[in-house]
Amino acid sequence: MGKIIDIILKLTTTQKLLILIGTVVVISGGYGYFGYLSKYQRIEELKPDLSRFRQELKKKKEISNKYLEYKANMESIKRKLEIALKKLPTSEEMPSLLSAISSDGNRVGLEFLLFKPQPEVKLDFYAEIPIEIRVLGTFHEVAMFFDAVADLDRIVNIRNIKMGQPKDEEGRTILVTSCSAVTFRYYTPEERKQMEAAKKAKAAKGGKRPARSRRR
Repeated sequence: MGKIIDIILKLTTTQKLLILIGTVVVISGGYGYFGYLSKYQRIEELKPDLSRFRQELKKKKEISNKYLEYKANMESIKRKLEIALKKLPTSEEMPSLLSAISSDGNRVGLEFLLFKPQPEVKLDFYAEIPIEIRVLGTFHEVAMFFDAVADLDRIVNIRNIKMGQPKDEEGRTILVTSCSAVTFRYYTPEERKQMEAAKKAKAAKGGKRPARSRRR
């Protein structure tokens, strides 16, 4: 090693400079080959994985956006449902609602021949309460009655309208009008719990299969 150093020291400045440049080139080339080139090869190997990860990330972002959109729609539906439920009378409000319907008919001049609430028709989320109605009055009075019912705070639908038996009384044509006024009632929390329990019990009972008798 000492001899090499002595030889280098005896060289001219130009020769020393060339040796230095060559040494730097060799070191740089070795670093490039063993360092950069190996990392470049590793990068090339990882490119398919990177592409796959980007595709997965894109899909997950799309799912996330759809979830946020779905959540916003659910919140909107929930608010609309709450508003709709407020228009359905509770059990405690039914007597006052029936009284309001009857009062609207009397106020416009109708004579009630029949006003009879029918048994509830139970549906999934609410119950229908039909009221059988038969009134005596003019066509205009009946129309005013239907309009007043439509303006009630609670939902009341008029169905199955039938008009007949016209007769003249003091220059007025009087008709007998029959119809069904259908209102709706939402279930109480206790009723919903009972209905859910009944559904589960029915489903559990339906899922059981009768035991087969063994042949001897």
